[in-house]
Amino acid sequence: DNTGREGDDLPGGRDTETPMVSAIGQVDAMSLDHHGNRDANNFYFLRSLHPQVVVAQTWCSDQPGQETAHHLSTGTPSWNPPDVFYLFMQAQTQITLGPWITRSAKSLEGHIVIRVMPGGKEFYVFVLNDTTHTLLVKNRFGPYRSE
Repeated sequence: DNTGREGDDLPGGRDTETPMVSAIGQVDAMSLDHHGNRDANNFYFLRSLHPQVVVAQTWCSDQPGQETAHHLSTGTPSWNPPDVFYLFMQAQTQITLGPWITRSAKSLEGHIVIRVMPGGKEFYVFVLNDTTHTLLVKNRFGPYRSE
């Protein structure tokens, strides 16, 4: 539940993400801090980690926060946004965020499995149907190349 409030503008807020970047370096895949809440995953943090894949462990109506969703769906000339897989984005959250953000997601609900291939040079993302006990594969994405 690391926070990354840009400008530390809210009482009690701390930006722990920005100093962490130099210790972490770039990653291929990551899970969002603090379920994608608005107090975490600042743009500098996400851009510096430069993930190809982000798993957003969202489950309630204020997740992801609007700021986080915007960071994940907006590219810059030097940064392409990652492929984002939400565990569960509530219907009211989809309406609030709008279609330009929800359309940018690879998945809005399901169990997410990242399968790294032998040798570690590539991986796949599987979205499983988590509404049944069988967890059947709904979709497969990849291969992603590990750098």
